[in-house]
Amino acid sequence: MNKENVLEYLKNLKVNYLSKKKGDRFLPPMYKAKCIGAMEALLIVLDELNKYEVFQYNKITIHSKFLFCEFTRTRKETHEELILRLVDETLEKLA
Repeated sequence: MNKENVLEYLKNLKVNYLSKKKGDRFLPPMYKAKCIGAMEALLIVLDELNKYEVFQYNKITIHSKFLFCEFTRTRKETHEELILRLVDETLEKLA
């Protein structure tokens, strides 16, 4: 399996994860988990993710407004957001 095929699989998995099936309100959670797991495995195959290192989660700043007050808080990105971010960076870098 060459690098172009792996990148094509990665791109297709991301599209499947983000799309909704026709007629369904949402994708089943187990299908989304399979897509995330497959994307993570392909990132390991491409050497973009080391399976022995701890994941480096970024902090996300959230701005919200309620009536006349503005709130700002930070949170750690989820595992799904981390994998999707790494997929985007990999496709941008290697494509």
